[in-house]
Amino acid sequence: MAKFKVLKAGETDINSTDIWRFSVHSDHPTQKVHSASTTTIVIPAGTTFGSKAIANPIGYAASVHAMFLINGSRYIKVNGHRRALRPVDGSDQIYSVNVTNSTITFRADANISTVNAPSDISITVYYIIIYESI
Repeated sequence: MAKFKVLKAGETDINSTDIWRFSVHSDHPTQKVHSASTTTIVIPAGTTFGSKAIANPIGYAASVHAMFLINGSRYIKVNGHRRALRPVDGSDQIYSVNVTNSTITFRADANISTVNAPSDISITVYYIIIYESI
């Protein structure tokens, strides 16, 4: 049976038995994209935070990579926690992704200095769920 192999940059020995030399090798498990989708967080008017929880389709705390779209044109990459300005009023906001065995929660939490949102704020989250093939 044929094998699929891709060497890392700078490596030249395609017949090597050292797995660390490869970006992809069909004889060894690698991370793969399970799914990609979007969801929306709403920070309701008069509050300082919003969140959206979705079911985790993997069943274990997989890696989730997210891009929060704020101000309609600015993306914030979040793989854990990230501080950035809140859309609409420019207040400090902490954007986060929390993964458990059963849920994935996307949040926009108030920093200490954040004031209540003057109107509803919608934040689109584009995300991918990565899993390890075993």
